[in-house]
Amino acid sequence: MKKKRLKTNKRCRKNMLKSHKKSVLILGVSVLLAAGIGMRDQAEMGEMLGIAERGEEGGDARSQTFSFRLQRSEEDGGNTDGQEQTDEEELEMELEIAAVQRSREESLELLEQAVTEWEDGYLGDNSSANEVRQDLNLVSELCEGMVQVSYESSDSTILQTDGTVTAKSMTDSEETDGESGETAATEEGESEETVAAEAGENEETVAAEEGENEETAAAEEGENEETAASEDGGEEGTLVELTVEFSCGDYVRIETYGLRILPPEEGSREWILNELLREAQEAEQSSREESQFSLPDTVAGYHVVWTGEQEYRWLFFLLIGAAAAFCLEQKDRQDEKERQRKRKEQLLFEYPQMVDQIAVLLDSGMTIRKAWERIAGREYPGQRKRGKKDENAGVYLEEMQITCREIREGRGEREAYERFGRRIGLAPYKRFSSILTQNLSKGTGDIRRILQKESEDALDMRRSRARKLGEEAGTKLLFPMLVMLVLILAVLLLPALGNL
Repeated sequence: MKKKRLKTNKRCRKNMLKSHKKSVLILGVSVLLAAGIGMRDQAEMGEMLGIAERGEEGGDARSQTFSFRLQRSEEDGGNTDGQEQTDEEELEMELEIAAVQRSREESLELLEQAVTEWEDGYLGDNSSANEVRQDLNLVSELCEGMVQVSYESSDSTILQTDGTVTAKSMTDSEETDGESGETAATEEGESEETVAAEAGENEETVAAEEGENEETAAAEEGENEETAASEDGGEEGTLVELTVEFSCGDYVRIETYGLRILPPEEGSREWILNELLREAQEAEQSSREESQFSLPDTVAGYHVVWTGEQEYRWLFFLLIGAAAAFCLEQKDRQDEKERQRKRKEQLLFEYPQMVDQIAVLLDSGMTIRKAWERIAGREYPGQRKRGKKDENAGVYLEEMQITCREIREGRGEREAYERFGRRIGLAPYKRFSSILTQNLSKGTGDIRRILQKESEDALDMRRSRARKLGEEAGTKLLFPMLVMLVLILAVLLLPALGNL
């Protein structure tokens, strides 16, 4: 018996290792790789001790901490046996390390390249520096971040340092200049008209028609000058100086650019936005005593439809609800699968007991139906557990009770037994129902012997299942044992590697 048990245990261990051969192999390879990489890192660290590395060329300075121990040699008079002494305490030193510096020629070349690159794209969608109506494209870095750019505007109310063109302030000043030019031109035209009229009256030799012609010409000239002055005042624009500073390390280059800022063209998107902003500001200033005010609903012939930021909180709750419903549905399915699995295991576990009970009652002289009704009327011992009903205990009794009820309701005994096996769906129960139906149809007299053999086979099946469950339990313990082995190896090897 002892030899048989040892043989069984050996076979179980062999099967366990065979089923997890790949996992053990992968884990072993990973442990070897980790050990090799750790030893290589320790070796590289030993070679790099006492060496400081700088950052990439053109980068910023960085602070680095170095660890060290003080060592006193025999020459310092601190050791009497001729060996070096090392303090056990580990000290630290923090050092600021600058990046690799560029040469003067390289820095100047980068600055020249940055200026060229900047000039090619700073105007953005504008046609030239003499006609700037839209925002400028002012970048903060050039040459892949090696050159930094900063800006300064002579009039930040019109041109901001981020390239935004504030056309409203400029437009107001231009409108004022246009109105003053129009007034001056009108006065000049009127004075010339008066001089021409006086000259026509004083000269007696000039005809009345010539005087009228000169008066008309003077009036037309005044109107033309008025129109030209008005146009000059509207398109003169505002001159703004933009100072650009290019810096590359310790080298700086400053460039100054003159820009002529013009108002947006009438009817363009920017012009419409400026008009809408002006009307909105007027509405805000005129209603400061009220708690709220209405924004303009029309501008430049367009109907303004105000929109708000779309909120998607409802979508969040919808997704949360759908996810919760999906999780609950999956949980119910998983619970149902688990319940069916436990029911199947319980039926297989109770099968030998049911067959044995039927065989004993048949040996006592009962018929199959009487024995069936006798067993179905019992209460399974495991159905009451601490005062609560165990739904997985005595499952076969519930199925037998259903069969009894079908027979009492008029269903044939043979058909009822067949339905019993199909309803449970397990091979042993189907085989049992087949034995009963064959006995009813053919009247086999050795049913007791057949049931006795079926009971023995069922017991063997239970023992085999118990052995399989034991092997599965041992398999489940294999992974935690391997994890503990890795931890133990790490505890033993890391201090040894640290002293290399």
